Amino acid sequence: MSIAREWLGIAIAIHVLSLIWWIGGLAFLAAVEFPALQNLSDESKRTEHFRQIEIRSRTQVRLALIFSGLSGVILLAGLGGWSWLGKMNFWWLDAMIVYWLAFALLLFVLEPTGTLERIIAYRCGKSMTGRQCLHRLHVTLLVIGLMIIAVGAASTHKFV
Repeated sequence: MSIAREWLGIAIAIHVLSLIWWIGGLAFLAAVEFPALQNLSDESKRTEHFRQIEIRSRTQVRLALIFSGLSGVILLAGLGGWSWLGKMNFWWLDAMIVYWLAFALLLFVLEPTGTLERIIAYRCGKSMTGRQCLHRLHVTLLVIGLMIIAVGAASTHKFV
């Protein structure tokens, strides 16, 4: 499939901007919002504040995920990247796709069906609150995402 050079430029811009929006939002939640919630003394205020954050961020992260996925497919097609999948020196590309699929599963299947909430309740149990468990999940996903992005960016410029 041949994609005009201009369209590849647009796809790259959309891809980078959607990743900034997605991972930047994840970083904000993990590093700013979750820790700030701990400063609220009233549990009902914490719960309401968290609910408001979740409502406001849900659509934005889903849109960023959709745009990054669509632009990623366009880039793979336009750059002949399908042949790179499964090759050891492009492992970061496979990791990006798995990471994207994990987020898609979380945001479009597990969260809307309530399965994520049940998994968190089962996994964290009495050792921590659901919010603490979600905070840990966000931090873990952020670290993994930043590592994949860093290696991918370095690899495309022959540093790794």
